[in-house]
Amino acid sequence: MIAESANPYLAGIALNGVGAVRYSVGDWRGARAIYQRALRLKERAGDLHQIAVTCSNLAEVELLLGDVPAALERARRSVHLGEQARAGSDLADMYRSMREARSVNVARSFVMRSS
Repeated sequence: MIAESANPYLAGIALNGVGAVRYSVGDWRGARAIYQRALRLKERAGDLHQIAVTCSNLAEVELLLGDVPAALERARRSVHLGEQARAGSDLADMYRSMREARSVNVARSFVMRSS
């Protein structure tokens, strides 16, 4: 068990790693739950860059789970915070997540209008 109260910054980073493992084995629901815990800890720690990274990770998972509105919301927040934090190379991944969520959203809208 990760000691979440001792150091929320380190616990958030550790949980983000656990979430990445869950993601890599296709356990997207498990990854989402872990990333959500990591996000709460990173928000407590106040590190904008780390918050942005976890929001980007959550955007990817939400998209895989089919929750496009949540993916878009997370992706937009990750880009906004990533820009504020000057997240460097991570910012490119955040923009990619937002582009993918927007693309799926546009495709979904098109299919719904065509039906």
